Amino acid sequence: MFTERYCNFEANLLKLMDTIPMIRKTLLLAAVLAAPCFLFAQKAPNSIDENGLKQGEWAKYNAEGQLIYTGAFSDDKPTGLFTYFFEDGTKKAELPYEDGEVLKASSKTFHRNGKVMSEGTYVNKNRDGEWKFYDEDEKLISEEYYDNGLKTGIWKVYYYNGTLNEETTYENDRKNGPWKQYFTDGTLKVTGTYVNDLLEGESVYYHPDGKVMVRGSYVKNLKHGKWVFFDQDGTMVKEQEYTMGKLPDDPQ
Repeated sequence: MFTERYCNFEANLLKLMDTIPMIRKTLLLAAVLAAPCFLFAQKAPNSIDENGLKQGEWAKYNAEGQLIYTGAFSDDKPTGLFTYFFEDGTKKAELPYEDGEVLKASSKTFHRNGKVMSEGTYVNKNRDGEWKFYDEDEKLISEEYYDNGLKTGIWKVYYYNGTLNEETTYENDRKNGPWKQYFTDGTLKVTGTYVNDLLEGESVYYHPDGKVMVRGSYVKNLKHGKWVFFDQDGTMVKEQEYTMGKLPDDPQ
């Protein structure tokens, strides 16, 4: 349809050219004949077939003309690598598609400064395996593990200096197993155990020099039984007896 309209326009233009002086005629003809080539070169990639389905390369913009994403479609289904952008044009995320679905594919997201913010793998639209997260200086801040979207394994959080801050064990999307926290120099700060997201059994809290500061037990996330407190010399300074989170003199 565009070609037919352009050919009619060109024929009418040539008739009009007979009334224009030669020099102006030459310049005008060159400019107009070059226009369709420019238009085809600059043609927007977004294409919809006769059935209304997206086909080929696409670029989507918001109302302000800012690029949202680039990618390709086949019969209206995303295929291949899609790249998403922040409002200022910096890359936000990369996500590969296959037949319209994120099957098993590597994914990356980015900070506004262009540094990687996260990287990992999707399987059937769910996070799977190891995922890493970074700050805006691309320093590692955490490592997470998933099994088809469910939290699993030992999750780690890091201090800015790169030393380990916390280790939490997950199973079936819940905290289950050993839990540890560390001081910035790597010295142990807390140890405990989670069962179905609740602290259970003995927990120990340490002074920065590694000596025990507090020792006691939890039942369903509540302090229960004897809790013992120590000073930095290791001398016991206090004992307290808890019953499901309450001391004897606590108001009922």
